[in-house]
Amino acid sequence: MGECVRAAGLEAVRQTLVLDWGAALDFLKTLPADAPCVLKPRRGVASVGVYKASSRREAKAAFSTLLGMPVSLDQSVDVREGILLQEFFQGTEFAVDTVSCAGEHKVIHLWRYDKRELNGAHFVYQATILCDGRSAEEEVVAAYACRVLDCLGVRDGPAHIEVRLAEPPRGPCLIEANIGRWHGIPYSAMLGNLAQGYNAFGAVMDVCLCAESWQALPSRPVVQAHACMVHLVIKGVGRVVGVRLPEPGDEAFPSLVEAVSMYTVGSYVSRPTVDLKSDGGYLLLVSRSREALEDDYARVLQAQHSFFELEPDANAGAEARFNDVPSCVQALLALDDGHEEEDAAARS
Repeated sequence: MGECVRAAGLEAVRQTLVLDWGAALDFLKTLPADAPCVLKPRRGVASVGVYKASSRREAKAAFSTLLGMPVSLDQSVDVREGILLQEFFQGTEFAVDTVSCAGEHKVIHLWRYDKRELNGAHFVYQATILCDGRSAEEEVVAAYACRVLDCLGVRDGPAHIEVRLAEPPRGPCLIEANIGRWHGIPYSAMLGNLAQGYNAFGAVMDVCLCAESWQALPSRPVVQAHACMVHLVIKGVGRVVGVRLPEPGDEAFPSLVEAVSMYTVGSYVSRPTVDLKSDGGYLLLVSRSREALEDDYARVLQAQHSFFELEPDANAGAEARFNDVPSCVQALLALDDGHEEEDAAARS
């Protein structure tokens, strides 16, 4: 996919699919020495198993970890399908939700990801923010996504395209294109309806059932309100003894329209939040005022540590400590350090 896009003169992330460490090392040697790289399952989802390595040594530990762990929420996916290695570069990450009909592409939703380094992981979702598409940067991303669809020969149906906008001269760069699928069921439909008055699911129905409605849809997002989904990050493990999420109508969070917890009192948090699968829950925020939404988002980040009360489990053991990629990588690196010390002591 990336090769097809590059052949058309567009930027795409440099990547390779590998089945063994030797092939992975060959690819890493094409990058600047000890440049960061990203390892991920070939058909992963929700950032499960995605890891940024800062050295070849760390990349090898991550490679070994991914070979030994489930690589997708889809239990049918096998590690023998390979591990994807990608170059890493800085830039703002966007998701572009499109619907196409007979080669005409419309950008229905444009999202910006706020991902942060938390709990030892490099790409923890903190928020998925609906963009109004009015800035020059956002138009560059939207136009680029439509050109990607043309390169890939997409003429009909939905697509979810992830793009990182790098500094010039590189500009927008394809991370991945998910053709024929929607994004974020059901929150994207709800936020789309509330902030735009339409959504990508309905747009596909318009293509199939009502040509007039399809023609009436704008080619770029038109928003009447600002919206985002805040992903709730949990930093510990243990038994849940309290859940205190704010509720719609809370005066402290006037833009809050929905609050969902993935845990109830008595349930067990087996690992901190490192991907979407381990989110504590989410809040949906919608406001006609961008400033009000941003203020509420900032208050949520300050308060989210109090949303879940955990009773630490002293007997959690290795299964609870090492059931995510970052923990396993660090354990392998520590083990490797120990072996090096033993070897040095033996030589002396």
